[in-house]
Amino acid sequence: MKKKHKPNLLQKYGKYFSDIIKDRGRDYYQSNNVIICQKINNKYTAKIKGSNHDYHKVTIEFIDGDIDMTCSCPCDFNCKHEYATLITIKNQDYQTVRLTPKISRKKEPLNKTLEKIPAEELKEYLCQNISNLIDFDKTKFEKKFSKYMPCQSYNYYYNNLYNAIVLNEDYGKLANQYKTDIICNVVSHKYRNVFTIIKAIVNALHHTKNLDSFDSFKFLESIRVFLYSLTNNNDKSLIKDVKSWYLYLKKNRYFGSFVLESFIKFGDIN
Repeated sequence: MKKKHKPNLLQKYGKYFSDIIKDRGRDYYQSNNVIICQKINNKYTAKIKGSNHDYHKVTIEFIDGDIDMTCSCPCDFNCKHEYATLITIKNQDYQTVRLTPKISRKKEPLNKTLEKIPAEELKEYLCQNISNLIDFDKTKFEKKFSKYMPCQSYNYYYNNLYNAIVLNEDYGKLANQYKTDIICNVVSHKYRNVFTIIKAIVNALHHTKNLDSFDSFKFLESIRVFLYSLTNNNDKSLIKDVKSWYLYLKKNRYFGSFVLESFIKFGDIN
């Protein structure tokens, strides 16, 4: 819902909340239930602890003198979570963060991909999947012919993971997509792309100081086996680059955590 933005937040916006909601919002703020609030340009995003030990996301954005408030809780009216966030903003209890530019995933028309696939490979696939042609599964098709699909850039993997971590988002879905991309590149023997993805993941986790989190541990554990693919191939140039990367991490004590240290040692090379 949009309303006029005035300098004194509580005075100007208090009329949009009932007295009970304002009291509950104050209690929430004073009880430290606002876990974190971040400011990105004119937009504030807060993570609020709920009544049932769950969490809600509040977004408050100022646009051209207006305010737009939303909350993930089931209330269909201005809620205590939003009011607690307004108090947080008024008291400047927020972090100012800067995001990296969002990079869209590279895609191309299906006909362009089909032009790249050798006729025999395409014929074999169609014969094996003739019964599924009516309900064409594009995801399955792309995995099968991943070596003919466009490769994603380092910035795609780094920027999107970095932003997700900074915004305190659940990046599980993103991590699964990255792992799928790694597997597809291993199957297609595109080891240089595997190296690109792994470096982007490690750098994003390191630069956000998020290496010691449980989510990071699970993420790195799920891809650590693919470190072997970087050195067990015939690309001498890639092996040289991987060695240089390992030395850089060790020399600069880049890891600084058991999680990354064990991850790197797992794929250590002589």
